[in-house]
Amino acid sequence: MISVIILNFNGRHFLSDCLFSLRSQVFKDFEVILVDNNSSDGSVDFVKRNFREVQIVQLEDNYGFCRGNNFGIAHTHGEFIVFLNNDTIADRFWLQEIHKAFTNFPNAGICASKMLFLSDNSIIDNAGIDFSPFLVGHQRGRMKQVKLFSKYEEIFGASGGALAIRRKVLDNIGWFDEDFFAFAEDTDLSFRSQLRGYKCIFVPTAKVFHFGGGTVSEFSKLSVYLNHRNMEWVVIKNVPAKLLIKYGWLHFLYSFAWILFWIFKGKGAIVTKAKIDAFKKITLMFRKRKRIQRTRIASDKYIERLIKKRYITSLKAFLYLLWTNKKFKKNTNSYVRSFLLNR
Repeated sequence: MISVIILNFNGRHFLSDCLFSLRSQVFKDFEVILVDNNSSDGSVDFVKRNFREVQIVQLEDNYGFCRGNNFGIAHTHGEFIVFLNNDTIADRFWLQEIHKAFTNFPNAGICASKMLFLSDNSIIDNAGIDFSPFLVGHQRGRMKQVKLFSKYEEIFGASGGALAIRRKVLDNIGWFDEDFFAFAEDTDLSFRSQLRGYKCIFVPTAKVFHFGGGTVSEFSKLSVYLNHRNMEWVVIKNVPAKLLIKYGWLHFLYSFAWILFWIFKGKGAIVTKAKIDAFKKITLMFRKRKRIQRTRIASDKYIERLIKKRYITSLKAFLYLLWTNKKFKKNTNSYVRSFLLNR
């Protein structure tokens, strides 16, 4: 059985298409759990009226991505857990392909879907996560043509927008780190999984169409703050000491360059606060690091092989921010539902 967890905060306008796509899945042995972070837009009542098969976990506050999804995990019954963004439409073969991948790759702890932009499904949103020599995670395949990234392969990790994981892996490595609140939590979870010897498989046939920024815009002050705080915690918790010594200077330069970039964009104070706040909890993160490194199985050599040598990938992240990405936010009305589900 597969348990699909959808976290929602004031996303009623997305829920019809998202839940309809799950109702239309070819694979039928699954349950859907909607975790609502205290929405005020009538999301819960809408789902109760129109999707009675969905189990609802209604929270009394907005607990963010990590804690919200952890509430969802506590209500699951499946052998496999899938986290799906509310601003997505799943291809009708999606869960079938995820289940097939877990069956064919018994050593895989995590499966990454192929996420495409909803308003232009010829362009890749992400094909999982890479981890660069700058010691940061990047969305693999971002802005590339859909025909690329068409092979099953071992990669670093999966995007939290459509992340599938074995329940036993979650129980072994721990659930989402609630200190993160949101952003980079998928990189952290993927890293912890790799350190414990669980591989991540990219499943090119498991397709999800993503609106993007449905809850928090990637350019908002909150997302900038959380991204730049949490990227430091990923490093402190997970990067083995030898690799931290080898690549730490690149991470420092990378972080410094981003601070300069955001100063130019008028958000320098936000990024500076993020870095300061990250190191305010350094003692806590080192305690977590001690537990993670003590139980790790993967060697330094294996982890280093996962670090992609594509320095240009990190540089492209700067250029991407110069593009408003607006053309991928248009024309996301419900008409696309019938097109995508009946391809």
